[in-house]
Amino acid sequence: TSFRVLPKVPKIQLNVMTIISRLGLSRLMPASDIEKNFPIMKTEDLSSDEKQQYLALFFKSGFSKDMLREVKFLEENSMTAATRAIPMNTPMYFFISDEQEKNAHGWSKELISYVSSLNDGTYRKLKASHYVHYEKAEVIIKEIKSFINNLN
Repeated sequence: TSFRVLPKVPKIQLNVMTIISRLGLSRLMPASDIEKNFPIMKTEDLSSDEKQQYLALFFKSGFSKDMLREVKFLEENSMTAATRAIPMNTPMYFFISDEQEKNAHGWSKELISYVSSLNDGTYRKLKASHYVHYEKAEVIIKEIKSFINNLN
């Protein structure tokens, strides 16, 4: 199943990041790392106050118990989904970031294979980071409208 191409984060690394987050040490992240990990910080789309609120929310909720549970059950949930029938008649449009392939070799191939098996499935690869829906919002809006208008 598709989850096998995702990089596995060692449990110890997650636990260390959780401790760092809970102690508030992640707030000491250098500005260069913040801009690298949160591309929106380099834009003018948010005011200075909004950027501070965004970071405060991340620092508060990053590496939460819920996030750790999500990682813990990723494989189990993926296996459960793999036992279910593919919803062949559910229209889907996948927007695939080219950067994701760098982090999870084979991910694009898995997504394309899945969506190509559907009766109304399509995809578009976009030159973007993990934040593809933010970075390519205008393209995605246009494509989704067209996709919906062309459904039977």
